[in-house]
Amino acid sequence: MALICPSGAWSEFDFNEMIQQCLQYSLLQIITGDGATKYYTIHVLVQSWLRLDLPQDHLFQRLLIRILACDITADDNYENLIFHRSIIPHIEGAVVALNTTIADSFAFGFVLEEARHSLPAVQYLERALVLCIEALGDTHPDTISAMGRLAASLDSCGEFRAGMELKLRVLQGRKRLFGEEHPDTLRVMSNLARSFDWLGMYEEAVKMDELVLGLRRRVQGDDHPDVLLTLANLAVSLKKVGRLEEAVELEAEVLKIRTQLYGENNVGVLTVMGNLGYSLCEIGKHEDALVLQRRSVELWRGLAGEDHADTLSAIASLAHTLAALKRDEEAMELRSKAFEGFRLIHGIHHPVTLLTKINYTLSLCAMDRMDEAVQSSRSILRTATQMSGSDYAALYEGMENLSQSLANLGEMEVGDDLHQFVIRMRGF
Repeated sequence: MALICPSGAWSEFDFNEMIQQCLQYSLLQIITGDGATKYYTIHVLVQSWLRLDLPQDHLFQRLLIRILACDITADDNYENLIFHRSIIPHIEGAVVALNTTIADSFAFGFVLEEARHSLPAVQYLERALVLCIEALGDTHPDTISAMGRLAASLDSCGEFRAGMELKLRVLQGRKRLFGEEHPDTLRVMSNLARSFDWLGMYEEAVKMDELVLGLRRRVQGDDHPDVLLTLANLAVSLKKVGRLEEAVELEAEVLKIRTQLYGENNVGVLTVMGNLGYSLCEIGKHEDALVLQRRSVELWRGLAGEDHADTLSAIASLAHTLAALKRDEEAMELRSKAFEGFRLIHGIHHPVTLLTKINYTLSLCAMDRMDEAVQSSRSILRTATQMSGSDYAALYEGMENLSQSLANLGEMEVGDDLHQFVIRMRGF
């Protein structure tokens, strides 16, 4: 405190005087965000000096971490995303080991995960978990929560198997602390169903979602928001086992109710809107799908920004419907945009990035640009071989679809190479 207020106690007068002096010497600048919100930002040369010239264990380094963490406001609807993105370079420039409080590590992990900077998010959430275990033990509720947050970031990194294994530990801890019917336990069970889905355990995902739905209805009532969330999750699982009409019916009902409750500019509403658009495409209602998907892309752009992972997913879904309508040039352009966006966010060795490249290559095949398609397919195979063995089921389903498309177009060699790779990775 003495660094900011010489008396050692908080003084608004001292603080404002210090700020004015910093502004006079251009050590600080004022920037304006959305509306009338104003922020102080440190001059770039001062930032460089703080990073390079201060010892890593210096008091000022820890102070910067504390100030950054205090600036963060967690929410579920990206309300502070623009500001949070502006401080990500500072967070990534900090030293993880200097985070000595659980709350600061959680705050940094939240901001990074919100923007889908998942690898550094994992580092901070691993740090938070270590601090929780040291301070509270490995069975404390806060430690169990830390495991759950880390599991979610592992999912974002494409480490779906590791995420599932950690969720199983969280579920065991939640049941021991609260019992099976507690909302926190049910939330973990729902998250575990998503892991089953990503790993290709589709029947297990349906069973888990149905179990959670029954328990939530009994404990929380039919009108509880968590019941709507579970219905939306169940619809996703039903699609994977071929029950498309049921999925469409559920998603349409959930979208209607959620929109009435929260309006369109809501993360949960937009997620269901995109899911319903994809489902409509799968049952052949392409024009209805396009209306929803175009609206979804527009709203995601406004809520999360052009280059956010959720916006890119919505763009990829729209491209899927355009491809189904044989509007291949439009589909390819959007798939190229999605691939480049995911590559910048996750890197090329991420299963979601590679899947978007597969879909882009399918568009090349559809347009009979076979030289490019073969070259891209060989690049996909090299990248997949370099990856440490992804368990993402959709990736291998996409590779198999590409293999069949290439074979049907006479490119038997590269098509068979992809097919054999899928067989080896899936163990059959």
